[in-house]
Amino acid sequence: MTNPKRILPKNARLVPGNAKKVFSGEIFDIYQWQQQMFDDSIATFEMAKRTDTVQIIGINADNVIVLDETQPDGTERFSSLPGGRVDDTDDSILKSAQREMLEETGYSFGNWRLLSVRQPQRKIEWFIYTFLAWDIISQQPQTIDGGEKITVKELNWKDFLKQGPKNTISENNLNQYADIQELINAEEYVGQ
Repeated sequence: MTNPKRILPKNARLVPGNAKKVFSGEIFDIYQWQQQMFDDSIATFEMAKRTDTVQIIGINADNVIVLDETQPDGTERFSSLPGGRVDDTDDSILKSAQREMLEETGYSFGNWRLLSVRQPQRKIEWFIYTFLAWDIISQQPQTIDGGEKITVKELNWKDFLKQGPKNTISENNLNQYADIQELINAEEYVGQ
């Protein structure tokens, strides 16, 4: 097990070292600990933890690579960016992103930049790493999981901002970029 080194955002909230795991699930683990309150009483606090994930804004010429995806749980078809879980066997978070992009789209890219790291919920130790990838160097067939139906499509920047995954666009403030070149010129995220 490699356990890739994490890059954390400022004010990241982690499960305390004295917390006890009280439940292990397929995706979430639940931890509890005793916390002294301001009035000196003691209360049980709880927090979930899950594997970190990556998502990739892949650029092909003047287009953004978007997935049209269906999951077997009955969720209606939806648009998303390529991405998935960071595996313990990945050498780095970047390698996780490169692996997920290759599996879901078949594309390998020559240039990569970390754009953001965010913790969607403060009660869950879970970080989403958003990467930008450009300059395709090779393409091969997809190698998607048995529980995925994925169609790769491309949208120009303006259509991506209108039709792409809304949460990703707003949470990463992608509307601030006038075009793809401005996005490519964005600074790399370095964390706290």
